[in-house]
Amino acid sequence: MPLKILITIFLIFPLLSGCQAIFLDCTSKQTTKPRHLKRLLKTKKCTNCYLGDADLRGADLKGADLSGSYLVKAVLDDADLRNANLSNTQLSWYDMNTGAGENGYIGPPTSCQVDMSASLKRVNLSGANLRNANLRDVELQGSNLQDANLSDTDLSQAQYSKAGMFEKESIDNGDTNFPPQFEPSKADMIRVGEYPLDFSKVDIKTVDLRGKVIYKENFDGRDLSGLNFVGAKLIEVSFENANLNNTNFGGAEFFRVSLKKAQLFKASLSSANLSQIDLQKANLSYANLTHANLQRANLQEANLSHSRLGLANFQQANLLDATLPDLSINYDKPRMFKGAIMPDGSIYQEDTE
Repeated sequence: MPLKILITIFLIFPLLSGCQAIFLDCTSKQTTKPRHLKRLLKTKKCTNCYLGDADLRGADLKGADLSGSYLVKAVLDDADLRNANLSNTQLSWYDMNTGAGENGYIGPPTSCQVDMSASLKRVNLSGANLRNANLRDVELQGSNLQDANLSDTDLSQAQYSKAGMFEKESIDNGDTNFPPQFEPSKADMIRVGEYPLDFSKVDIKTVDLRGKVIYKENFDGRDLSGLNFVGAKLIEVSFENANLNNTNFGGAEFFRVSLKKAQLFKASLSSANLSQIDLQKANLSYANLTHANLQRANLQEANLSHSRLGLANFQQANLLDATLPDLSINYDKPRMFKGAIMPDGSIYQEDTE
């Protein structure tokens, strides 16, 4: 065979293989391999399977293991998936970013140009593991997600009306006058459809709380140690007697929140807004309160020993009988404590020093 022909084949073959690979990838994810479907129905175990357009309506899949599988167009309406493992599953597929002819590109498509999602209406997903699953734009109307693991789950644009784990009345009803920074319609609220997340039915440790809004929840006496509430907005939440040791509330906003008798040992409240919050008898020893706003907060009998107070604002706060760290350190006390009720009952004035 002439050298020129060999060179041409050598250069073109990878391109043709690439085209075929793209074609296969764009079709296999949205179709079902019969042997995979048979295996699932027989053994209830089919990991990394192709079930793209499987009809599983009403199927009994209690405890099934579908981890890592493709179900991008599957219909699972009325199925029983209690305690099933759906971690890392793809129940949605969006790939519409680029393609042939875009931006002057000439050649095989660089994306599949698809936008599809599964249907999970009225599915029992209680106790299911949906960790890191892709449920973008998936239909979940009427489904039961009680005690499901939703850690790192993509629920963007999913349709959840009356989903079982979301039962509380929406806060966006005009009944409460919120300060501007807490306006629910402008907040990234932990909610599904019109319903806030009901933590009495969800393991809070499986939910990403960073930057979220949590409304009217009761965590009294709960163990929430080590959780990350960075940038969260907490509205009418009660943490009385809760274990919040080592919890990170950095930059969080508190509105009508009770932290009475809460354990906040080594907690981070740096730059948090705790203005007018009830922290009576709270344990804040070794806590980080740098730049925190505690103006007019109730800290009566609170323990702040060894806490870091750099640039914190305690103006007009109630610190009666509270235990404070060593204030002989170079703190700007007139600015920090102006008008505060100090542990001995005196009112701090600028000329107190």
